[in-house]
Amino acid sequence: MNNEDLYKNLIAQSEIKETLSIIHTLLSDSIKNRVKNTAPLCRLCLQQLNISLACTHAKLCILFSGGIDCTILALLANQYVPVNEPIELINVAFESVKGQNISEKLWDVPYRITSLVSVNELKQLCPERRWNLLEVNVTRSRIKHLIYPLDTVLDESLGCAFWFASHCFQSTARVALIGSGADELFGGYTRYRNSFKRCLGNDLDHQLAVQNELEVDWQRISARNLARDDRVIADNGKTARSPFIEENFVKLIRSLEVYQKCCFAFPEGVGDKLLLRLYGYQIGLRDVVYLRKRAIQFGSRIASKMLPINLIIYSLSLLMLCLCHDISSTNKKFNR
Repeated sequence: MNNEDLYKNLIAQSEIKETLSIIHTLLSDSIKNRVKNTAPLCRLCLQQLNISLACTHAKLCILFSGGIDCTILALLANQYVPVNEPIELINVAFESVKGQNISEKLWDVPYRITSLVSVNELKQLCPERRWNLLEVNVTRSRIKHLIYPLDTVLDESLGCAFWFASHCFQSTARVALIGSGADELFGGYTRYRNSFKRCLGNDLDHQLAVQNELEVDWQRISARNLARDDRVIADNGKTARSPFIEENFVKLIRSLEVYQKCCFAFPEGVGDKLLLRLYGYQIGLRDVVYLRKRAIQFGSRIASKMLPINLIIYSLSLLMLCLCHDISSTNKKFNR
């Protein structure tokens, strides 16, 4: 049985179909509240201080890796944004560590490639919408004060990705939808699969091992992820909104058993976040529902291909860039 037949058979099950219906209602309501309650003027029109202007620029952006989480957010958000307004899909890519000369090939990172696949799906499903894929190409960074008190290489990597995405000078949006919480709720991280594999007990023991990992990550999500991402995005004048962590939606997903949300007996790109992938398939997505999960630091290539010693050099470099104010970068920020 291929993956498509697997998804069709699972969706046909009455219990799964009912759960997906509730997910659709709750997630749609969550996105509706976060999209429709948006200021009527974009960043550019606001600067002109003319509230009588009929602003048709983009007021909503989505930090867009091309993965299942953000593509579902984009597809559902389409229902609540006026048809004459574009929706921005901001994709960030970091220059290869060893790259010397800037060329298009330097920016062909995994996230850039998947974003092109996913935006094509969105255009096919919603041809009346103007989808603005904004490609942000980054060479260096200084954001240490924003991620404080977190200070690991991972936090710096994630902080850089979010900061540069929200910093995109082409963007007119003042609200950014982000997929925070989806991996913790639906079992998207590799460590959940690893805990499943390491467990030597029976099926129940396997599920308990994954549940324990999910619970640990959920209890620390506000300190580990949400506050950091909110500060980093807000630094660029955008409001971060996370539909996946809406109270009623979270209550539903956390009430489900592990095997109802993810199944690590299936391969990567199928069993992880299985329920969310099934939902994406049900609402019309195809290619994106089979894409493998990639961590931000590797999908954007900010921390890829690093040997252990390079990780140390990378961390020290970021620290120096935080301490040494780059004049040209500052001028760009204030003249954009």
